[in-house]
Amino acid sequence: MRRPDTIGLALLAGLTVALIGGGAALLASGLVKPWELLAVVGLGGVLVAAHHPHAPPATPRNTMAHGAARPAAEPEAQAAARGGGNTAPMHDMTFRD
Repeated sequence: MRRPDTIGLALLAGLTVALIGGGAALLASGLVKPWELLAVVGLGGVLVAAHHPHAPPATPRNTMAHGAARPAAEPEAQAAARGGGNTAPMHDMTFRD
Protein backbone atom coordinates (compact mmCIF):
# COMPACT_ATOMS: atom_id res chain seq x y z
CA MET A 1 0.00 0.00 0.00
CA ARG A 2 1.30 3.44 -0.87
CA ARG A 3 2.23 5.87 1.89
CA PRO A 4 -0.55 8.45 1.24
CA ASP A 5 -3.10 5.64 1.38
CA THR A 6 -1.75 4.48 4.74
CA ILE A 7 -1.80 8.00 6.17
CA GLY A 8 -5.33 8.55 4.88
CA LEU A 9 -6.54 5.31 6.43
CA ALA A 10 -4.90 6.19 9.75
CA LEU A 11 -6.57 9.62 9.75
CA LEU A 12 -9.91 8.07 8.85
CA ALA A 13 -9.56 5.52 11.66
CA GLY A 14 -8.72 8.28 14.16
CA LEU A 15 -11.72 10.34 13.06
CA THR A 16 -13.98 7.30 13.33
CA VAL A 17 -12.79 6.56 16.86
CA ALA A 18 -13.31 10.21 17.86
CA LEU A 19 -16.83 10.28 16.41
CA ILE A 20 -17.83 7.02 18.08
CA GLY A 21 -16.43 8.21 21.40
CA GLY A 22 -18.21 11.56 21.08
CA GLY A 23 -21.49 9.89 20.21
CA ALA A 24 -21.19 7.53 23.16
CA ALA A 25 -20.46 10.45 25.47
CA LEU A 26 -23.49 12.36 24.19
CA LEU A 27 -25.73 9.34 24.67
CA ALA A 28 -24.35 8.67 28.16
CA SER A 29 -24.90 12.28 29.23
CA GLY A 30 -28.51 12.25 28.06
CA LEU A 31 -28.14 15.41 25.95
CA VAL A 32 -29.42 13.71 22.80
CA LYS A 33 -31.72 10.80 22.14
CA PRO A 34 -30.41 7.83 20.14
CA TRP A 35 -32.69 8.56 17.17
CA GLU A 36 -31.41 12.16 17.02
CA LEU A 37 -27.81 10.97 16.93
CA LEU A 38 -28.68 8.40 14.27
CA ALA A 39 -30.38 11.10 12.18
CA VAL A 40 -27.34 13.40 12.37
CA VAL A 41 -24.94 10.58 11.48
CA GLY A 42 -27.20 9.52 8.59
CA LEU A 43 -27.41 13.06 7.25
CA GLY A 44 -23.64 13.41 7.50
CA GLY A 45 -23.20 10.15 5.60
CA VAL A 46 -25.52 11.36 2.85
CA LEU A 47 -23.61 14.63 2.54
CA VAL A 48 -20.25 12.82 2.38
CA ALA A 49 -21.58 10.40 -0.23
CA ALA A 50 -22.95 13.28 -2.33
CA HIS A 51 -19.59 15.07 -2.22
CA HIS A 52 -17.52 11.98 -3.05
CA PRO A 53 -15.60 12.61 -6.30
CA HIS A 54 -16.44 10.52 -9.31
CA ALA A 55 -13.96 8.97 -11.71
CA PRO A 56 -12.02 11.54 -13.73
CA PRO A 57 -13.01 11.99 -17.37
CA ALA A 58 -11.26 9.73 -19.85
CA THR A 59 -9.94 12.59 -21.99
CA PRO A 60 -8.70 15.94 -20.76
CA ARG A 61 -11.06 18.80 -21.50
CA ASN A 62 -8.48 21.59 -21.46
CA THR A 63 -6.86 21.12 -24.84
CA MET A 64 -5.45 24.38 -26.07
CA ALA A 65 -4.30 23.27 -29.54
CA HIS A 66 -5.36 25.42 -32.46
CA GLY A 67 -5.95 23.52 -35.65
CA ALA A 68 -5.48 19.83 -36.27
CA ALA A 69 -2.71 18.38 -34.13
CA ARG A 70 -1.17 15.10 -35.22
CA PRO A 71 1.71 13.02 -33.97
CA ALA A 72 4.98 13.34 -35.85
CA ALA A 73 5.77 10.76 -38.49
CA GLU A 74 8.87 8.63 -38.02
CA PRO A 75 11.07 10.59 -40.48
CA GLU A 76 9.98 13.89 -38.91
CA ALA A 77 10.78 12.62 -35.43
CA GLN A 78 14.21 11.37 -36.48
CA ALA A 79 15.00 14.65 -38.24
CA ALA A 80 13.97 16.61 -35.15
CA ALA A 81 16.13 14.37 -32.95
CA ARG A 82 19.15 15.05 -35.19
CA GLY A 83 18.38 18.75 -35.13
CA GLY A 84 17.91 18.80 -38.87
CA GLY A 85 14.23 19.63 -38.93
CA ASN A 86 13.19 23.07 -40.06
CA THR A 87 10.56 24.37 -37.71
CA ALA A 88 8.46 27.38 -38.50
CA PRO A 89 9.20 30.42 -36.35
CA MET A 90 6.45 31.03 -33.83
CA HIS A 91 6.75 34.82 -33.71
CA ASP A 92 5.16 35.42 -37.11
CA MET A 93 2.42 32.78 -36.99
CA THR A 94 -1.24 33.80 -36.84
CA PHE A 95 -4.02 31.69 -35.47
CA ARG A 96 -7.71 31.74 -36.28
CA ASP A 97 -10.09 32.62 -33.47
